[in-house]
Amino acid sequence: MNILKLFPLLPALFLGGTLFLAACDASDDADDELALGRFEAEVRGDLEMNLSGIAGFTTETDSIEGIVFSIGLIDPDGEDSVIFVGSGQPAKRTYALSPPDDEEAESGALFFVSTSDDEGAFYASNGGSLTLTAVSSSGLQGRFSFTAVNAFDEDDTLTLRGTFNARAGEVDDATGSQAEVWLTR
Repeated sequence: MNILKLFPLLPALFLGGTLFLAACDASDDADDELALGRFEAEVRGDLEMNLSGIAGFTTETDSIEGIVFSIGLIDPDGEDSVIFVGSGQPAKRTYALSPPDDEEAESGALFFVSTSDDEGAFYASNGGSLTLTAVSSSGLQGRFSFTAVNAFDEDDTLTLRGTFNARAGEVDDATGSQAEVWLTR
């Protein structure tokens, strides 16, 4: 799967499922946060930070790629997020996280991070793995470890690793509008 081909699908994934998390302020509603899952991650390399926050997942059917699942991890301030995209229904197994332009890839990851100048940076997986250790219609549990390369500076690389317990959820119209704004940042 060419993850770059899925960029047009990302708004549908966000608007149709729990990946709206990227636009939410987790501190707004503790009940919503508890209904969703949690994650913890560490980022090492040119940028170093620890992340934690809410986690969600969704599956969608794309006319070109077929069934696609996504897992969204977002910190409480909505500034930093990790998105995993894979083909097929999520299954209890390990997925190779490939570069976004790999035509044969079945899964990949994107990392959006805010920077001190409020510009932000966008990273894509360049190798690593996503392991789903528990799978049900209401939740996905697992771990990940991958190398990511800045989309605009190949010399800027990071390693991300962590764990998650993602929950399925729904998005309302107000949050959906916020997600569209976030995706165009």
